[in-house]
Amino acid sequence: MENLSCEIDQCGSILTFEYQKILTQFTGKYNARWKLIYKATRDGFRATDFHYHCNDQSDTISIIQSKNGYIFGGYASLPWNSANAFIKDTKAFIFTLKNPHSFLPTRYMLKSGSEPNALYGGANYGPTFGGGHDIHVPDKSNETNGYTNFGSSYSDTTGKGQTTFSGNYNFQVSDIEVYKLYA
Repeated sequence: MENLSCEIDQCGSILTFEYQKILTQFTGKYNARWKLIYKATRDGFRATDFHYHCNDQSDTISIIQSKNGYIFGGYASLPWNSANAFIKDTKAFIFTLKNPHSFLPTRYMLKSGSEPNALYGGANYGPTFGGGHDIHVPDKSNETNGYTNFGSSYSDTTGKGQTTFSGNYNFQVSDIEVYKLYA
């Protein structure tokens, strides 16, 4: 685990060393180098800002901090795009790091048969996971409500459904950080 590090001057404010260790365990990519490629408070909260920095980038971790302080997100092994279509990703997962139920950080895997709906590359969406959507980040996510229809494509092993990530179905974003993992 000593190899965990962000590139110099590339670390964000949401990702702590402890969270990075947990997410490294979730991905199994112990020797990866992490690079911050998108930060909403720096690069903008519009969907176009997210896509400008993240399209065509594979092996990314999107970390969302809601305005009420909860931290959650997802991993995409395949590249993001703006095709307004689902992206099949058999390695994708979503997670909670800090939640209103005081669960330990938890990884949620795709339900069997849900792989074709793992990610959604919507031109007017930020990082969006699952068909339904399990986690949906809208355009202007600091002003517009996102939502969690959790249990749609990813397995809700903790049984809290739509309240798992932020305590409510809707949430507003205070920041998003997307990291690219390099082998």
